[in-house]
Amino acid sequence: MILEDGFLLSALEDSVLIVPAISVGNIPQLSTDLLLHTYNFQKVATLSDEFLFPFASPVDHAVTTKPPAGLSFAIEAYYSIDHHVTLIQQRSPIIPGFNEKHVSDVIVPFIEASNPQHVIVLDSANSALVEGVPQGEVRIHTNEDLLSESFLSLLIDKNSARPLSEAEMHFSDHTKALEKSIKSISNLVVLETFVYEGDNFYEAKALAAKVVEMLNLPPLVFETPASWLGVYGDKPVPLAMEEGLYG
Repeated sequence: MILEDGFLLSALEDSVLIVPAISVGNIPQLSTDLLLHTYNFQKVATLSDEFLFPFASPVDHAVTTKPPAGLSFAIEAYYSIDHHVTLIQQRSPIIPGFNEKHVSDVIVPFIEASNPQHVIVLDSANSALVEGVPQGEVRIHTNEDLLSESFLSLLIDKNSARPLSEAEMHFSDHTKALEKSIKSISNLVVLETFVYEGDNFYEAKALAAKVVEMLNLPPLVFETPASWLGVYGDKPVPLAMEEGLYG
């Protein structure tokens, strides 16, 4: 972990930490983008990318602001001093076979070092595998659920008497790996949304809105990051050869 100049991890103590899982449609990352660019988060640390595909890019920014100098890396931590909220943004997939190592060696040590009061994991599942759950619906699984029932017996429908079997579980591997470290993480909540892959901006906003509601943040209009431009046909088709196929 590399901290930004002059920043101390003690500033994050007792904050709320948001962790996006690597899951269907990248909804957690899109939702984290919206929170990051709307609520005045500042980068505080670059985490180890040992178990991720190599990644570097210009620094992302809200479409209403000027591009900042510097580079963004595969996984970084941000902090909002205004709201005492920390978030992790992961921009690169995990190398196959290293999911548990990434969680145990990178995510969990950061959680333990920053000592948050609450941890909120954002997750998404495939709607095609679940009956009777509307697309975009967000389900909340509390720390009490996770500790007393474990992931193998969580109820998808709290009004139902039938627990999930192992074959019916819909949490991502990323979240399941975090569950193995549950005893060292107090006050964990998982927000799980159900989606079909495609144009998932609406579902990302719905998940981000649920976080805003839970944390009692001011209900601002979400700032769209520049990295979203051109996704799902939002960018005009190039008119000239020199603009290139991906220009």
